[in-house]
Amino acid sequence: MTRELRPAQLDAAHDLGRHISVTAGPGAGKTTVLVERYLHILRTQDVSVDQIVAITFTNRAANEMRERLRSELSSLVRLSTGYERARWIRHKRTLDGGVITTIHGFCSRLLHEFPVEAGIDPQFKLLDEHQSSILLETAVEEALTAFINSGHEAITRLTAGVGRQALVMSLIEIYRSIRNPGLTIERVRELTEANHSTAADYAEAVERLDEVMERFAQKPGLSPASGKKRAAAVDAWREIRNLLTNPPSSFSLAVYCQAVEDFRKTRPPARDPLKDIVTEIDGLIWNDELGGQVPQLFFDLYAREASLELIGVIERVGRELAAKKVSLAALDFDDLQLEALRLLNERPDAQRRTASRYRFFLVDEFQDTNGLQRELMNRLALSERRANLFIVGDRKQSIYGFRGADVDLFREMSSALEEAGGQSKSLTLNFRSQAPLIHFFNYLFERIFTPGDDADVSELNELGFVEHEPGIAERPAEDAGPLVEILIDLKDQEADSAGDWNGRERDAEQLALKIQSLVDANAAPRVFRYLDIALLFRSLTEVSIYESAFRRAGIPYQTIEGKGFYAKEEIVDLIQLLRFLDNTTDELALAAILRSPLVGISDDTLLALRCAPEIDETSKAARVLGTADELRLRRGVRGLLNAVRNHELIDLITDEDHRALDPFRALIETLIDQRNRLGIADLLRFTIETSEYRTVIAAAFDGAQRLANVDKLFDLAERFEASGAHMIRDFVRFVYEFERSGAREGEGRIDDSANAVRLMTIHQAKGLEFPIVIMPELQRQLDIRQDWWLLDRHLGLTAKVPDGRGARVTGFTMKRLRDRAGLREQFESMRLMYVAATRARDRLIFSGAAARERELCSGRHNWLSWICESLGIAAPLESKLLKLTDNLEVQLTANLLDSSTTAAILREPPEHIEAAEAFDAADPLPLLMPVARSVENAAYTFTVTQLMNHGRCPRQYYFDRVLHAPSGDEIAFWNNAEAPEPPANLTATIRGAVIHRFCERYDESLSLDDCLRRSLDEVLKLREAELGDRIREVEPEKALRELRPLAENYLNSNVRTRITETLASAGDFDGIGVGVFNEQHFRIRRPLGFITGTIDKLLVRGLADGDGLSAEIIDFKTNRFRTGLKMEAQATIGEAKASAQAILSRRSRAGAGQLAFNFESQREEASLLGEVNRVALEYRLQAQAYALAVRELMPSVKKVRVAFHFLHPNIEVSVASDLLEHKACAIAVEEAMSRMISSNEPESFPAKPAEHCYSCSFREICFKGSEWIAAHSG
Repeated sequence: MTRELRPAQLDAAHDLGRHISVTAGPGAGKTTVLVERYLHILRTQDVSVDQIVAITFTNRAANEMRERLRSELSSLVRLSTGYERARWIRHKRTLDGGVITTIHGFCSRLLHEFPVEAGIDPQFKLLDEHQSSILLETAVEEALTAFINSGHEAITRLTAGVGRQALVMSLIEIYRSIRNPGLTIERVRELTEANHSTAADYAEAVERLDEVMERFAQKPGLSPASGKKRAAAVDAWREIRNLLTNPPSSFSLAVYCQAVEDFRKTRPPARDPLKDIVTEIDGLIWNDELGGQVPQLFFDLYAREASLELIGVIERVGRELAAKKVSLAALDFDDLQLEALRLLNERPDAQRRTASRYRFFLVDEFQDTNGLQRELMNRLALSERRANLFIVGDRKQSIYGFRGADVDLFREMSSALEEAGGQSKSLTLNFRSQAPLIHFFNYLFERIFTPGDDADVSELNELGFVEHEPGIAERPAEDAGPLVEILIDLKDQEADSAGDWNGRERDAEQLALKIQSLVDANAAPRVFRYLDIALLFRSLTEVSIYESAFRRAGIPYQTIEGKGFYAKEEIVDLIQLLRFLDNTTDELALAAILRSPLVGISDDTLLALRCAPEIDETSKAARVLGTADELRLRRGVRGLLNAVRNHELIDLITDEDHRALDPFRALIETLIDQRNRLGIADLLRFTIETSEYRTVIAAAFDGAQRLANVDKLFDLAERFEASGAHMIRDFVRFVYEFERSGAREGEGRIDDSANAVRLMTIHQAKGLEFPIVIMPELQRQLDIRQDWWLLDRHLGLTAKVPDGRGARVTGFTMKRLRDRAGLREQFESMRLMYVAATRARDRLIFSGAAARERELCSGRHNWLSWICESLGIAAPLESKLLKLTDNLEVQLTANLLDSSTTAAILREPPEHIEAAEAFDAADPLPLLMPVARSVENAAYTFTVTQLMNHGRCPRQYYFDRVLHAPSGDEIAFWNNAEAPEPPANLTATIRGAVIHRFCERYDESLSLDDCLRRSLDEVLKLREAELGDRIREVEPEKALRELRPLAENYLNSNVRTRITETLASAGDFDGIGVGVFNEQHFRIRRPLGFITGTIDKLLVRGLADGDGLSAEIIDFKTNRFRTGLKMEAQATIGEAKASAQAILSRRSRAGAGQLAFNFESQREEASLLGEVNRVALEYRLQAQAYALAVRELMPSVKKVRVAFHFLHPNIEVSVASDLLEHKACAIAVEEAMSRMISSNEPESFPAKPAEHCYSCSFREICFKGSEWIAAHSG
């Protein structure tokens, strides 16, 4: 090996007399240097293998290093004789016991060596990710409850402002963000206290504002108009001054915020002679969104209080979690490091024995360590009895900030080693990539690795900025022509409509074409194989788009850890089988099995099993009624299991499906009989071995991967069973909790030699190399964190503060930490891009798509703009050869799809469905039984939404409001009232909020797109806590495309016409405003309490006869119906039943075969009417509550109309006028309140199973709901 090393490598490997810090660039052969240093220690020092510690970042790297050492030792054994040979044989035999492991493995070894000194159980159990997550969530729930119950005001306000479940998840993340990097609670508390503003800071800012306002009030030379505006502002200042000087408590924060916003409305234009002074006041108080210095410092005082309270909760979480783990004699992965460090700090004897035993430490990938791991190395190598420490890494390749790694620690540790007499060295030779690629890396990243104008130079190290260090090519150019290609698909604004163009789909399609050209047998100058190609993604959230494109193009691929192991179809199939075996009444599970490759029957047969007549009944029907009505013979439905057992007796099942059901019947009977005798893994293996499941999934496009996943499920089931006595339901529950916790289980590994394109994340590719690297979706926005809290290792914790009005306000410290976090993410994204590009050996392909030309140079928002700005690429785009230097060329390929006749991919147009006919509603539904009011003249307060939820399903209300049971998603219930929605860029709640904001804000002075974009930005800022990490996945352009049709429906609707007409006639009527009013909040008193709500739009007009007013209440709905209705329609609650019956009667006259099995066509109209009717009826109480509020708060209103505008599809539904009479509204509302107040025991919250059960967040724990779903899923 020695003769293969270059001088710089030899110098780093053989310098054993001092500590060494090595910066090794990509392809520099650092593993070779590590192996050589290990061998050189054995060769020249009187030590054994067990006195050398080699620490790697992953187990894979540890295994690779061990195998490299084993191979080199074998060579040394062969080449040596005598005593030397015996010594090398001894080292080789003891290598398996050598300490070549990860940092966690080394810490575990220490704790097992010194269990008594560490104060832990020698047989401690190591918790896996799932188990530790469940324990942590439980501890957080208990700690939060304790804080709330003990009267901690700041936590109580945060719970109300953020939401309990969102707060729990945030506390979990805060706990990990403090613990993972090795921070202590004491240190975070100290930083938090020191870096927030103080009351003195706030008082000083108010005093400065007072001085500026004095100058403002005395400014001479104003025109009469400007003087009048200045006078109004001065008067307002006198009113607000006392409030600013003596601000209210945080419980009245809403008053403070509103006063500041009202004061801003008096701001005069910033024109001479007031321009300079108005600009100065802007900075102090008049900035948009409460962004002035005075309110920001004020909010910072409460942010400090809230942050310290959060730290207190985290401290309690740590104590409770530690107690739980002690009782279980268990540790998690972070405990291994923490307990090892505590052992070394508190037990000098253990520290001395460890330092004397281990004489050499070799640490790989040191740029990805955290503060805790650095402190461990300090204690082991830089203590009084020093061992020799060798660290190797590259700051440019530090990409694990989300795990707590701090890129600046490598610099700090290198400095510490130099102070201890060590030396820093660099390895800049690149043995991996061809020379033109190295030249390109140097050219590109010299321009990208710049701090930008926003960065504070004094903070660059803290924020992780790294200067680029050029690499030196060791490998010559082997291929002619440009080795770097940039594919850009730019939207044709004229040819592509907004709804048809999708950037990721276009990107995936152009890459499919490119890959086909690379593996083409006629390709020149070199033909590649599929396995030579790797696509490296920043995130795999949208990888399915690329998978679909590759499947259509016939390109074999392997996705490494795609959408999650437990979400894979083959795994879902087998988990559903276990669910059924645990509970044979679970017909949803059985239906899933029947449709899976385990059986594979058709949808028609599945329906026939549930409700088709038996063969004898069919014959009788033919004789008596004729074939048209044969299905009506079966009034109910049969159980699926019973149907499977007797499938040969059921008519209308094909012979093919009968043949599929025969073996499954025998299999399922055997499994039911053996389910309590065989283990989980054995049940699964028996199922696979006695069916054709393996054969079927192996024939799939990604069959090899599916087979590997099935085998991995067997292994996981065996490991689960080995951890204790478990039933089938325990494993099913384990899988559910594992998915819910957000943990990820990697897919089963397949043969790495499979000829398939690799799709993986950049993090997964770290340490690997590929002949061709493709970097897709360059247009993806940078992942800049947007959350209601932030933790900075150098400045502490801060949080946004609930303002008492449903929003959260930002303090000065939050703004500072957010700016720092944005720069930190930007710098890490630079390094992530560098790591991805430098995986390439022979070719590097960048690929992206842009909807507009300006996105090519849009600042530091995505990699596409970075590359275009660095290489001088600008519109208009055209394919050409970019000559960057005399010896560096890059191929730019523009709009590859448009120039290829093979790129067309068929897309089915959405099916058009005619609008529904008008309909009517029945009288108000009666109570199920008389209910006595429990409290007279009570002071209860209910929202209109609560009344609707309770009326719709009392059991759902009980789970949500009484038990506070955890739901799958804390979403606004009525904005997502329909069946489950397909995956979307925005949740139903967020989509509804944006459209509501758009409808509220739009006026003729704004363009549709500008108003929609502004509405989206505002809602995303308000919903940061609800979205959490998902806010990073929201793609604004995609969201706007999704929302635009709804906005267009609004602008083209009769509703908008009436709004415009009302605006034109705005004025006064007897002192009451006439016109359009947005977001009208109300609170009315009833005998049983208060009702609160918000009306979207209120149109108030004068009656034609002049005797009073008319009011029209408009409520916008963004419910998604499962039908494809396109055109606008109007309807009135009251006609739906007749219309539906007419449709059904017309369809029943069709042929019997169509009625029995061509269900979709006749159901589309009927199901649309059914859904509209059902949803409209469910909103009836909302309409009556709103009408009651208007009538009581506006006595001049004589006529009330309520319209629900369903924006998707574009349908307006009005409520019958008799339902809106004052008496009818009062009775309906008071009866709803009475039912809620008198409901105390669980029995008084009955379930009302219906279509809404499909989307209910609590369906997993509601027996009636699950039962209804099972009965109606056929």
